[in-house]
Amino acid sequence: MVFRHCSGVQRGLLVAVCVVLSGCTGANPIAGEDGPLEIQAVPCDSALRYDDAAREVLIRDLATFQEWWPTHCDPPTPSLDFDTQVFVAVSTGGHTGYELSIESAKSEAGTIVVEVLETRPGRTCSVAQVITHPVATVAVSRVPGDLSVHYRQEVRDCD
Repeated sequence: MVFRHCSGVQRGLLVAVCVVLSGCTGANPIAGEDGPLEIQAVPCDSALRYDDAAREVLIRDLATFQEWWPTHCDPPTPSLDFDTQVFVAVSTGGHTGYELSIESAKSEAGTIVVEVLETRPGRTCSVAQVITHPVATVAVSRVPGDLSVHYRQEVRDCD
């Protein structure tokens, strides 16, 4: 055991170093590390786009992003740094009065995991009889791995 040949001061320093190093987590894990990912909002006005399919999209390069954006969101196409970020879009298809937001992102076991809040109107809410196509879009810190989306539903009461 290492501690057997250490003085009390040396043991204290070794324990302090271990404690400090164990707390070294940030919002940008490196490849192979789990932890929270930094999120950058990427507003997408999709009012004029009608896509009834639910989609979960992970884009890792500029060319694919520049092809995807104009078919799903209104111009202008935002500038993202694909050396340090990836783009995530989530949509649930056509609904009346629904909203989507990406609440968090993390790297977990080689996968980018995003938590999505789907808010729908309660029974007492008056909503326009128009089908909307909500989409939530963000850029997150670039890490390897596939995309996994976890949904949480909430009902917004209008009383």
